[in-house]
Amino acid sequence: MKQIFYTIILVLMSFDTFCQTDLHIYDDSEIDIPETIRKLTIEKNASLHLTSTLTISDSLIVYGTLYNDGIITVQNCMVDGGCIRSGKPNKLTVNENLTFKQATTTSNDTIQSHIVSFSAQNTYVEGHTNMESGYLETQNLIINDTLEFTGKLGVKTVYENLIVNHVLLCTQNESIKIYGNVINNSTIVNENLNLELYGNNKEIHGKFSFYRIDLENDTTFYTNFDSIAIKETFSGKGVLQQAPNAYLKINAQTTTRSPKIIADAVGNTLEYSRGGTQYLTTNKCYNLILTKNNATLCLNEDCNILNQLTLHNKSFLDCNQQELTFSNATNECIRTDNNKNAKGIILSAGTIQFDNFHQTNEIHVPLYFDVNTYAGFSITNLDSQHATFTLDSLFNIVTHHGDSSSDTVHYEFVNATWHFTSDITKAILQLEWEPQNELELFDSEFCSVYHSKNKRWISVEPPTTKAIQNATGETALNGYFTVGNTQIILPIELEYFTISFHENRPSLQWKQLHNNLPYTIEKSYNGTDFFPIATIQPNTNGLYSHTDITENHSLTLYYRLRQTTLENETLYSNIIYSFVPQTKPLSFDRNSKVLIYNDLNKHSIEIYDSDGTKMLQSTKNAVPIATLPHGTYIIVVKTEDKTFQQKMIW
Repeated sequence: MKQIFYTIILVLMSFDTFCQTDLHIYDDSEIDIPETIRKLTIEKNASLHLTSTLTISDSLIVYGTLYNDGIITVQNCMVDGGCIRSGKPNKLTVNENLTFKQATTTSNDTIQSHIVSFSAQNTYVEGHTNMESGYLETQNLIINDTLEFTGKLGVKTVYENLIVNHVLLCTQNESIKIYGNVINNSTIVNENLNLELYGNNKEIHGKFSFYRIDLENDTTFYTNFDSIAIKETFSGKGVLQQAPNAYLKINAQTTTRSPKIIADAVGNTLEYSRGGTQYLTTNKCYNLILTKNNATLCLNEDCNILNQLTLHNKSFLDCNQQELTFSNATNECIRTDNNKNAKGIILSAGTIQFDNFHQTNEIHVPLYFDVNTYAGFSITNLDSQHATFTLDSLFNIVTHHGDSSSDTVHYEFVNATWHFTSDITKAILQLEWEPQNELELFDSEFCSVYHSKNKRWISVEPPTTKAIQNATGETALNGYFTVGNTQIILPIELEYFTISFHENRPSLQWKQLHNNLPYTIEKSYNGTDFFPIATIQPNTNGLYSHTDITENHSLTLYYRLRQTTLENETLYSNIIYSFVPQTKPLSFDRNSKVLIYNDLNKHSIEIYDSDGTKMLQSTKNAVPIATLPHGTYIIVVKTEDKTFQQKMIW
């Protein structure tokens, strides 16, 4: 009876009068409402199902339930203890303020275009609110109570400021697109946020723990002023800058295409706490800490550590063909914990430089050829002036021919060689060698230290049984130094030795003037076991190149050069390596949620999660992945002649 009476009143009103009318819904109503009214209130325990277009000149207040399957435009909207639902295409546009208090939004459908959709100038959360499966576009999102995003469906977009004064929860790792600033004024560290950042010269304030951060494009630039922890993925083309004394903890998967970090402000710290192989893209870093056991952090570009490198557990910093510089070479520029796990800097390719080296300072460098082979050293500067020294090559040579004095060993000797360049005229250099895998491969009683002068090795101390530590005493810190057997391999001194790919074939280039010895090019799939692939004769201009046409059976290729002198001495170059580019890449259509393999040959595709669990397998070229949880995956493609893999972030 109430509904019939209400409808009669509406019919008797003129249009102008109706536009100024305040409507109250007290029960379950499906009344016909004209296109324009002044105010609409849905009372507690009441509901309204709207399927048309409605303009509200003043306010919409929802204490009960609004089924919005239409288009609503309103000046201000408050959902106070109520619920907004949808099951068909809809939109609620709020010109000024949208306020949620003890509210719920949800959808009757799983189709993206049918879920609840909001647009507002300012969005306030004043009481615990659960937004399940909803779109939200707002200039400012101010969270004064708990806001919880669930259901995964629907994109949340903030164009100016995301301000968290209480709690923001994303229980299923939903993503929020941010074009403006991110501010946490609460003492609560918000968990499991996925941020897609698009802003330029924007800021992040307060303590945050993000599940994933994507700095989306090459114009994205954010400055962190406090503390950020990233738990799963750090990706994108943008830049994350650290303010003074800021802290950035990355427990996320990183790649060679991870965002650039600017971390040169005084007191700021980068901490990498994830296992496996990770990548760092920064040219300057004040403090760098590696904490995870069995972790290797590779440099993506030349990096200058302004204050300190700290290594915990079994963690390694790999120069990865880049230059690693310590701006202040003090006793504390490299710190390691006291446990017995191996840890240090890997120099299979690249350069390490120490600047501003003071008199009487001693630097201990825990250096490795790889994660298993130690070749550290320590240097004490005895010069009065501040100095610089550079280590620009490190060789680990294990011969695979000949016999030792042991009946069970079929290796001739092991040798470690360092090359220093410096302006230090007097220093105490102590070379340390503790080969963990080669102890049985050589006779340690013949191990000694040599210094190369004028292409000849000069013994700087008599043979010793101390294979672990061999002190040279006071010496000029220049040239090659070696620890090994009395049969010493001389290094091939090259101006450069590089690798590139042309039409997917490895191409080697090197330069060495005044050479009259042939080169043997040697190749390896693991960096240890080499085999010859070509011989190159010397020429007059000293420029050499060679294209490797042999089959590749690995995603990583290693090369070195070998020469034999007229005195039958063997010389080796440094080892260079490169990843093989993939000619049959995978592509990911994020909109249609399909993984596409761009080749028609017979193949199989296997998808593994970050724990190594196989999630999907297919022989099709288009593999639907909508059922996979968001995260990082490894895609393995097997064809008739090769296998390759690619990482996917979904």
